[in-house]
Amino acid sequence: GRNRMLCARLVKLYLFNGWPDRTRKLGRLSDSSRQEFFTNMRTLGTYSADSPEAQAQLRVDAEQWQHFLAALDATQAQRSGQDQAMAVVAAREELLRNVDTTVKLYERLTR
Repeated sequence: GRNRMLCARLVKLYLFNGWPDRTRKLGRLSDSSRQEFFTNMRTLGTYSADSPEAQAQLRVDAEQWQHFLAALDATQAQRSGQDQAMAVVAAREELLRNVDTTVKLYERLTR
């Protein structure tokens, strides 16, 4: 659940990037959110070492996470501002679908 919130935060930070006098603070929040997401994924991997199904789902999540980061980090020269923002939102939605699947899987595995 926490990773879902972190994804939403990263999109908001992306959209607010460029606001006057906010760039450094937004950068720090973005960096810490990325690190926390990564740490959470590692922790989940540790707890699921004996579940091939959970490991497979975490690999999908990791791939989607990388796709999301690539969308966040793409330069404006590659797309117009609106196209880039839509790419970030689309990548987030795909990641959220996968993270939600992971949450449901862990809920099922812990029953």
